[in-house]
Amino acid sequence: MEYLLLAALLGLIPAFIAKSKGSQNMFGWWLYGTLLFIFALIHSLLMKSKPRTDFEENADGPRRCPNPDCNKIVHGTQEHCPYCKTIMDGSTEPCPKCAVPMFANLTTCPACGYDRAKDPEDLLNDERECPHCAELIKKKAKKCKHCGSEVTPMGT
Repeated sequence: MEYLLLAALLGLIPAFIAKSKGSQNMFGWWLYGTLLFIFALIHSLLMKSKPRTDFEENADGPRRCPNPDCNKIVHGTQEHCPYCKTIMDGSTEPCPKCAVPMFANLTTCPACGYDRAKDPEDLLNDERECPHCAELIKKKAKKCKHCGSEVTPMGT
């Protein structure tokens, strides 16, 4: 009896290794590890990691439903919104403030709380006013294209 319990516990080792490398069938790996521990352990250690997509890496974070009538926050990896059945978009883009990948249809970054819709720090805009003539110039400009005066570049 003790041997069966020990084999069942040892079978978890290759199962967890395989799961960490992207395998979805943890029960199969546990059974394989319980019956043939040494082979399953070597197999799980030698298997290649499955690359994860942006959608899978951010699947735990909240996403907002793209349907403007619903607009509810959805957690997890659902392909459809559980409220209105709209297809969820898995594309991501970096937050303009902290550069953490966030779902494209979210307006507020879950990591730093920056609101892209309001953009209070004007991070999405690459223009500013010239301090001498008040015309719009690029933030990285060293010289105003309107009045020709030297300006200090911003964001460098």
